[in-house]
Amino acid sequence: MPKHRMVQMVLTAALLAAVVPAWAAEKSAQAESQNAGVATLIVKLGQVEIERQGKSIKATKGMLLYEGDVIKTSELSRAALILQDGSLIRLNENTNLELRLQAKEKKQNRLKVLLGHLWAKINKQDSGLEIETPSAVAAIKGTELELIIQGELTRLIVWDGLVDFFNKMGKQLVGAAQQSSAAAGQAPAEPTRVELDKLDQWFESVVDVPASKTLKTTIKDKNGKEQKLNIKYNKK
Repeated sequence: MPKHRMVQMVLTAALLAAVVPAWAAEKSAQAESQNAGVATLIVKLGQVEIERQGKSIKATKGMLLYEGDVIKTSELSRAALILQDGSLIRLNENTNLELRLQAKEKKQNRLKVLLGHLWAKINKQDSGLEIETPSAVAAIKGTELELIIQGELTRLIVWDGLVDFFNKMGKQLVGAAQQSSAAAGQAPAEPTRVELDKLDQWFESVVDVPASKTLKTTIKDKNGKEQKLNIKYNKK
């Protein structure tokens, strides 16, 4: 075999050895990115469903959630999910939340509340996360907030931090212990003070509970004597 031919074959083999693993790694990373979850369902109380690509899936604790998923809570049902950055979202009953969270390298992420009531605690001030409702958008600046959507009216309550609350008609900066509202076709209202300690803190109950519990109580028998009673029950 001519010497130049031998050199060409060696160089080609070396090039393939360098390029093929890099190409395979890139394809693997792309597939992993496409299949990676953007959030995890950590609490499911009552009837909760996930709408994914036109199909309804029964929600289970610990399941991964993906971009485009819609989390739906029924009456007397609640749920909580944690985002990739550790931010916590809690959903009240009769709430529909669409995940529009994208890959980490993309700065703008958005949650869309189609209807209902949610509470959120966002960890990072520069998260770029926005929560969209039918009548306004809440751009979060590292905060704790609550959104109530009733038809085309959105009410924002800021428990801590700051929120840019805006739509095409105007914008308001809402601070801690303040509230604002926005209706379709109208600019968000001027923020007003709100007494947080007088509000229903429903979100505090959206936590996981053990599979079985024991209820301790005291009863009186027919003679009026008190007796301690332990009642074991299972969570359904």
